[in-house]
Amino acid sequence: MADSEWYEIPGDGGQYPNAESAYAKARRSASSTDECVEVYRCTRTLVRSFQRTVTVDESTPTVE
Repeated sequence: MADSEWYEIPGDGGQYPNAESAYAKARRSASSTDECVEVYRCTRTLVRSFQRTVTVDESTPTVE
């Protein structure tokens, strides 16, 4: 299952949070142009993450 999902219209530059808002924008764009307007559902799925481990050596004296 995807971690996040959004909708895009190529060439539009915007991301839409749900299909209804993307479809509404596509309908408006299609009615003002003589071209086909496509809506894509995009997903992002986290497969694996890595994190750097930082070790602090507190045995080294500090100068104050």
